[in-house]
Amino acid sequence: MPIPGGGPNFWDGDPAADSDIAVFALQFPSKRIVAVDAQTGALRWSTPLAGWVGIFEHLVLTPTLVVFASANRVGVFDRATGAPVWDLTYPSIKQAAWSVVAGGAVLTSVDWSIRAFDLATGAPRWRYQFQPDSVNGAISAMAVSGDTVYASAGQSSPAGLQPTAIAIAVRLSDGAELRRNVAPEPERGRLERLTIAGRLLVAGDFQGGVQAFDRFTGQRVWRTLGDPCCAGVGSAPVVYDGVLFYVAGDETATALDLPSGQVRWRMTGSGSFIPQPAACGRHLFANSGLLYKCALSNGAVAGIALNGDEDAPSSGFATNGTLAFVAGVCKIYAFRCD
Repeated sequence: MPIPGGGPNFWDGDPAADSDIAVFALQFPSKRIVAVDAQTGALRWSTPLAGWVGIFEHLVLTPTLVVFASANRVGVFDRATGAPVWDLTYPSIKQAAWSVVAGGAVLTSVDWSIRAFDLATGAPRWRYQFQPDSVNGAISAMAVSGDTVYASAGQSSPAGLQPTAIAIAVRLSDGAELRRNVAPEPERGRLERLTIAGRLLVAGDFQGGVQAFDRFTGQRVWRTLGDPCCAGVGSAPVVYDGVLFYVAGDETATALDLPSGQVRWRMTGSGSFIPQPAACGRHLFANSGLLYKCALSNGAVAGIALNGDEDAPSSGFATNGTLAFVAGVCKIYAFRCD
C-alpha cells in the first residue's frame, strides 16, 4: 500500500504483525505508528508520536494493545484505534529501548536498566540495574521464558573502551538477578539482540558472529565467527523448524543446526544485512538495501526485489506465518511466504 503522505520515508526498527494487522514505526519525516490491515494493506490508523525521540527499536502486539518504547519514552496504544492508553517519559535520553510484554507487565531496557511497568496502568513495578549509572554499558535486548527475563548486554571500561559481552537472567516478578555470564574475550564486543532456542540463549555480537549461552547455567556453549568489518550481527537470530538463522553486516546470511551450532549453509549477498530478518514458509526474508528471499533449506536466492529502481526496503521484517511484511521508502509491502 502507498504510505500516507507519500515518500520518501525512513522507518526504524522492527514491525510487528499477526493475522489481523501489521504495525510499523515511522521515523522521518514525522514520527508515528502506522497500522495496516494484514490481508489487504488498507490503512487502519496512524498515530503521531509527538515528543518521542531517538531510534525506534521494537513494536509488540497483544490481543488488545500495541506496546512501543523509544530512547526517552514507553507507551501503550489501543490496537483497534491507535489511541494512546498511557505513556511515560524516561529520566534520560540515551540508547534506544527494547520492549517485551509478560506477566501483565511492560518490560523495557534503556542503558544499564530493565524497568517493569504495569501493562494496564503504567505504574512502575521494579527496576533492575546490571551496573552503576556511572559505568559505561547498555542492555541491548530482552526475551522472556516462563518466570525469567533474559537480557543481552555489554559493559565497557570507564573510558568507554573494550566492551565485554554479557548475558543476564533476572526474575520476572521482582527483577532480582538470578545470574550473569561474561564472555571470555573482550574483543567480542557487547551482545546485541537475542532469541531463545530451547535451552540456549543466542545473541549476535559486534564481531560478525553469534554466541550461545546455556539459559540455566549461564555458561557459554559455543560461538560463531564472522567478519568484524561491518557492525556485526545487529538483528535477533531467528529460530524456525529447529534451525537458527542470522544475518550480518558482512553481507552474509547463515543457517546453524541446533543445538550444536554447526553451520548448515552460508549465503553471501550484496550489501550489509542489518535490519531484522524473518523466516516463514520455505523462505528467509532479509534486507540489505535490497530485499532477499532465500530458501531455508540451502540458502539459494529465490528472488531479489525492491532494488532501488522504484523503491527500497527501509525496515526490518515481521511475519504472521503466511505473509512477510516490510516497509519501503514509498510503500508498505506484504510478500507470500511460500
